[in-house]
Amino acid sequence: MKKAINLYVGKSGTREKIKYIKDTGFDGIALGINNSTENIKIDELVKILKDSDFDIIYMHCSYFEPELKYIWEEGETGEQIIEDFLQQVKQTANYAIKNFVIHTNGGYNPSTTEIGLKRIRKLLLACKKYDMNLCIENLYDYKQLKYIFDNIEDENLF
Repeated sequence: MKKAINLYVGKSGTREKIKYIKDTGFDGIALGINNSTENIKIDELVKILKDSDFDIIYMHCSYFEPELKYIWEEGETGEQIIEDFLQQVKQTANYAIKNFVIHTNGGYNPSTTEIGLKRIRKLLLACKKYDMNLCIENLYDYKQLKYIFDNIEDENLF
């Protein structure tokens, strides 16, 4: 059985956490795509984890929570968020990580729209291009999750 944990738990430094996680028997790590953590750039962090035989189970997008509501609204802000996510998908693909995780709102519960679905489909196509899964994590509005999965059926959408 594989066991995985999020790297961003606990308060010790990244290198110490990696050693502790390995010594504890975990073989999988979940990451976020922030460009650096505790003075270790993401490229170096991925290399350290792969050299330590960790399976990186997913890369979580970087985002600014109050702006996520704009994914569902017409306008430039929503487009910029998706363009940023597309760049992160491409970066994640360079690391050969199979799962890319996004949030589709913050604590604002915006109305669901076809605009939002169109943007999610765009992300999904990019993920498929790189043989990745698009994983939607939504801790605030379960109706929104249902709306997405009721309207987009795809084997690469989780």
